[in-house]
Amino acid sequence: MRALMATEGMTEALRSMQTMVGDDGLGNPLAFDGRLFASYLDLVELVEQAAAGRGSGSGSCVAPAAFKHVMDGLAPSFKGHAQHDAHELWSFLLDGLHEETNVARAQRAETEGEEEPEDDGQRTGRVTTMVEHRAKEASDAEAAAAWRRYVASNASPVTGMFAGLLRSLVLCDSCGLGSTTFDPFTSLALPVPPDPPATVKVTVVPAVADGRFVQYTVDAETYEDVEEISEAVSELVGISSDALLPVIIVGSGFGEYVPESRESDELAYGDGSLYLYQVAPPDELASGAVIRLPVCHRANFAVETEVYDAATEGYVVRRVVRQEYLGLPLMLSTPPVVKYSELKKQILSAMAHYVSVPDTVSLNNSEADADAVAGFRAWFHEYMMLLAAAAEAAQADSDFDSDYDELDAGYFPQVEPGLPLSLAAARGELFTLMADGIDQSAVDAGIDQDLVLSPDTYVVVEWNEQVVWEAYSLSRLADCEYDETSLAGSQRGALAPTLDNAVAAFAAPQVVSGDGGWRCPACEAGGRATQMLSIELPPPMLVVHLKRFVQDEASGRLAKKHAFVDAPLVGFSLPVTGGGASAGYSLYAVVNHYGGLGGGHYTAHVCGDNGVWWTYNDSRVSETQEASVVSSAAYLLLYRRNDQGLLQASS
Repeated sequence: MRALMATEGMTEALRSMQTMVGDDGLGNPLAFDGRLFASYLDLVELVEQAAAGRGSGSGSCVAPAAFKHVMDGLAPSFKGHAQHDAHELWSFLLDGLHEETNVARAQRAETEGEEEPEDDGQRTGRVTTMVEHRAKEASDAEAAAAWRRYVASNASPVTGMFAGLLRSLVLCDSCGLGSTTFDPFTSLALPVPPDPPATVKVTVVPAVADGRFVQYTVDAETYEDVEEISEAVSELVGISSDALLPVIIVGSGFGEYVPESRESDELAYGDGSLYLYQVAPPDELASGAVIRLPVCHRANFAVETEVYDAATEGYVVRRVVRQEYLGLPLMLSTPPVVKYSELKKQILSAMAHYVSVPDTVSLNNSEADADAVAGFRAWFHEYMMLLAAAAEAAQADSDFDSDYDELDAGYFPQVEPGLPLSLAAARGELFTLMADGIDQSAVDAGIDQDLVLSPDTYVVVEWNEQVVWEAYSLSRLADCEYDETSLAGSQRGALAPTLDNAVAAFAAPQVVSGDGGWRCPACEAGGRATQMLSIELPPPMLVVHLKRFVQDEASGRLAKKHAFVDAPLVGFSLPVTGGGASAGYSLYAVVNHYGGLGGGHYTAHVCGDNGVWWTYNDSRVSETQEASVVSSAAYLLLYRRNDQGLLQASS
């Protein structure tokens, strides 16, 4: 819906026909008496009101419940809340809106015995303009005549904007006779190449502060499951596979421990990532000497934001607390009974290699660059311990400032002016630990309690936002080494398929044969023939449907292709009949599908008026970088032709 609303001129063209369509439609028997037309424009108005701070959805989002209710009545196949194909919905919407605004139907109404709606005096002029403007682009008189015949029965804002014309030439292999036909289209279905070799991004997370993060790209076909991946990586890093715990990270927390039997393909077509945490080996766990303790980081940030106030019907500024999980979670090996203070020190020690190294830091007035990673982390560990000691001393020592002057005497790296960690921040707790079995009242009273931990214990580090976050943030992968090894397979690095290649594959000669196939009208041979497709008239608005859901030739079952197709944001052109090229196209919207046949999720990327791309994900909207607009999830690509005269005539 967001992609359709972003189509330039579409809403304006439909609104210009509201008087003509009226409450009962144009009388087209293929239409829905104007119900889809009216419901769509009502939804557009709700969205516009919300964007302007008015209406029920103002300040947040609009739930298209009324539109969904109308859709359920018009197309029962879309009833309920199961997953449906986005291209099928797109086609239904365009077909329905076309039929409800098809003014060419009204021109034939009298001969067909239908009641002809009133002409507003502009209908004939609109149809004539659209026909002639596009017919001039045809390569020959035959193609121009085919376009005129089509528009004579199909003239609406939908056909004016989205309709193009295909030329099909079929050559008989027996006698060489050629037969030409023309077919209109409102979306171009392009083949997607076979999936490239599936890969899994594997990151080794060390257990000690002087360890190193290493990342590998692993070929999922060579290493079929998690057990094989762990064993291969184990040999490269010199850590026993028994001491590598396979984990999936979701956000900044542990999603799940991955069984060794999990197939690599499932990982590759999921998030595509696997983390191997170095932990205590199974024999230590079996003895009860240690347990594996997952730890994640969290902070509460107070921010000011504008919210809509229904009482005043306006926006007010309010201070709200936003909770965020940050960085990469820890996996500690710790005794099942441990002092609260010792657990905090263990977490601080493990923190050292999770910290981003500034480009240039000042350590006791001496310069060190980012290459001195080990030295910086050793310093950071010492500094954090000093802060911990300072915080403890602040509770019992009134002469706190003089005892720890070194903390303010250039010891802290001056990353930005005004951002050094202050003694005021150190007086408070660096962080508190939250978990089952931790007595928060004892923590508040400064009592160092014994913690009894179980294999099910999960610890949350609640950071003081003024402590670490003022100067630098925890990095998900600080200074990770990317080890390019043979684990990636031989085809890694091959050029990605392009949209130009997909168009070329669409237009490549196809063999037509078999029973029920083409029969030559001249020699009446029913054998082989060759079909060649070309784009005769490219549309003003081009909808590219990437055919990701296809029948697998081996199994005969439907399957989804996940291959990335490189599609340009600007400067894309279609090859047209005769070997030329259309005017350039610019991408303005993308509909994405994540998941497979059994279930999934749709999102949309839409380019705003100022050229900024936005992601629409259910009720959430966020700005998106151009580099992320086209991905392996792209399903529908919407292009706008860079020809303003054509767009104006079409709308």
